[in-house]
Amino acid sequence: MSKLEFNQRTLPQGFKLGDYLINDLLGQGGFGIAYLAQDIHLKNQVVIKEYFPNELASRDGQTVSVMGTDRHIDYEKGMQRFLEEGRALARFNHPTVVRILKYFQQNNTAYLVMEFVDGESLDRYLKRKYTLTPEVVEYLAKELLNGLEVVHQHGLIHRDIKPANIMLRTNGHPVLIDFGAAKEVIGERSNSVVVTPGYGSPEQYSSKSILKPSTDLYAVGATLYKCLTAQTPEEASARLLDDDHKPLRELPLARKCAPQLVTLIDNCMRLKSIERPQSAQEAIELLTVVEQEKSILLTVLDSSSLETMIECAESNGVITQRKVNQIILKAKKQGFDTEEVKAKVTRLAEEKGWVIESKFNKSFLLMVIFCVLLLVGYYQYKLFESMPESNPISDQESDLQQLVQYKQQEDIINKNELVSIPQPIQSLLSSMVIIPSGEFQMGCSQEDNSCYYGEGPVRNVQVAGFKIGKMPITFAQWDACVSAGGCSYQPNDVGWGRDDRPVIHVSYNHVTQEFIPWLNRVSGQSFRLPSEAEWEYVARAGTTERYGHFGSCITTLEANYDGNYDVSGCPESKTGNYLNRTQTVGTYSPNSWGVQDMLGNIWEWTDDCWSDSYTGALSDGQARTDGDCTRRVLRGGSWFNGPWSLRVSNRYRNNVAYGNNVGFRVVLVL
Repeated sequence: MSKLEFNQRTLPQGFKLGDYLINDLLGQGGFGIAYLAQDIHLKNQVVIKEYFPNELASRDGQTVSVMGTDRHIDYEKGMQRFLEEGRALARFNHPTVVRILKYFQQNNTAYLVMEFVDGESLDRYLKRKYTLTPEVVEYLAKELLNGLEVVHQHGLIHRDIKPANIMLRTNGHPVLIDFGAAKEVIGERSNSVVVTPGYGSPEQYSSKSILKPSTDLYAVGATLYKCLTAQTPEEASARLLDDDHKPLRELPLARKCAPQLVTLIDNCMRLKSIERPQSAQEAIELLTVVEQEKSILLTVLDSSSLETMIECAESNGVITQRKVNQIILKAKKQGFDTEEVKAKVTRLAEEKGWVIESKFNKSFLLMVIFCVLLLVGYYQYKLFESMPESNPISDQESDLQQLVQYKQQEDIINKNELVSIPQPIQSLLSSMVIIPSGEFQMGCSQEDNSCYYGEGPVRNVQVAGFKIGKMPITFAQWDACVSAGGCSYQPNDVGWGRDDRPVIHVSYNHVTQEFIPWLNRVSGQSFRLPSEAEWEYVARAGTTERYGHFGSCITTLEANYDGNYDVSGCPESKTGNYLNRTQTVGTYSPNSWGVQDMLGNIWEWTDDCWSDSYTGALSDGQARTDGDCTRRVLRGGSWFNGPWSLRVSNRYRNNVAYGNNVGFRVVLVL
């Protein structure tokens, strides 16, 4: 995409607009101009949108002038609507809706100052990727609907939802932008036509139509359709004359999608507004309803295939836990619900008198030993009756010998338990790196012009010594948890392979509620996620450079990121090398403390609740618990991001229930 050039209709590059410095031109449309700017006080990047209707305005220096005396009323009305957009968006605080930081009037026009969304538009992403997997599309659907629910509750409709107006943050989270066409009051006539062919609903083609939330839902359905098929849907006005649109359910692709996703998209794209979901909440509930119907379908229609699978797993009246896990994995790939499958296995086992055997454990071995000792004791008692009375010393020696036997049996038990630790977990335990205690400066210094919002103020942090995983947790290690019954969730590898690739698509909840508790049970130790301070301490490895051990710049020889971009002061970061996927752990060289893959490849969870800055944070290196704990801090950047996201001070947040492109590593307190 060619870079936009400043021109006679824009503010000049380097212009100081209040507290902001204009750095770049992001977009120039029929109603406004978007600039990339920097807050001169906070040093963070923002987006500034300027009201500038092409048909009504011209620029005289920095001042906007209205062309023609008869157009002043239209210009003023348009500017009031522009400011209303700012006031409406300022009411929202939702991760899926772009955040308004400030709005003001100057130069005979108006400006909206918005958060800078680090990422790229869904439209641009699709031009590179063509399609998204059904799992990713369903994730986008849920996030967009949750955001729209808040927008609609405030009496606003967007009117122009499309891939170009959805930004993808660096962690894959969608953000709705460009509310310039938004209608303030739901249920009133539009009085203007705003429509993007393929995404606009039929009612948007008339300025007299009454627009409702279902108008936005048509656009959501069309956007999701585009993500799955790579095809822009047929224009709604053409569909009214001769509807050639193929519903998703009629395409072969539908077999790869969850039924609830197919139903959602097809229902949202109905031509009649009344036949679509009437609210974002209704659309969200539709996903749940279809999921419940799918469970019923599993019980009724697919019971025979499941029973066959379960009966094949039975051997001599016993089904091992390993076989149960295999059944769950196979069934899940076919779209079955995990809990329903577990219930089916249990019910069939009860009906047929089978035993679902847990894996061999310490309690079972102790029971066997106890029974053996009872038998030995019985025969010793019989032998004792036929022998002369022994002396007290012999009795004491016998007791001592028995204690020794118990100790030997206990050692056998411990050895058996050690052997039972899966090999991938043994590799993890043996590769933990000892990190020395110390003090460091955390955050991005003001001298670094690549600093982003939320990376300050710089502060001194004292960190106690600990151990950290040399590399992120792998698919092999996560799969070991699933095979052992410790984890119920099987993350998707997107077809890139499992084994030694870092596990991705795992949420904070999956990690802290399933994997780490299981790891602690198996190892007998107390693992946890690193705090944000511990993570940055290791990433810096005793340095103060932008990329820690790698210096002030980084290249794709040193980390996995999108090499089509550079970062301020580092043209060498733009190598043109983009692998477009994760790489196996350990591919890149370790830092000076022997830890690998801290930068790039995958985003990593930390244990901190999200706060917009370090103000009020403690200096002891512990995880922060006083922020927004529905979102946790991510660190490290990923294969998907540009080099700016790999800076050791860069931080981001993600909802605890989602984990797109996110993995983790563990730490152990010394």
